[in-house]
Amino acid sequence: MQPYDLPVDQMALYQASEHGVKLRAGDTKVAVCSDCHGAHDVLSSKDPACRTYLANIPRTCGTCHGDSARVAGKKDVYHEYLQSEHARALFDK
Repeated sequence: MQPYDLPVDQMALYQASEHGVKLRAGDTKVAVCSDCHGAHDVLSSKDPACRTYLANIPRTCGTCHGDSARVAGKKDVYHEYLQSEHARALFDK
């Protein structure tokens, strides 16, 4: 990461996240870095084509959280978010 002038604490941040904690506990269905950031098509988060560009984050998260089969029996946070004031504010921009 350093040769590309990128933060080097990203793995530690992931491991402390809910996804990282669940992965360490053995849940292999959680998102890993490439699920959100891509593998060979990683772009700057300032690029509107990037999966982690602010306006694209709901769609990126919705890839898993919006999959009814994957989230069966769990709280539907994705569709709940889409109805929230936060989503309206983001999409109105």
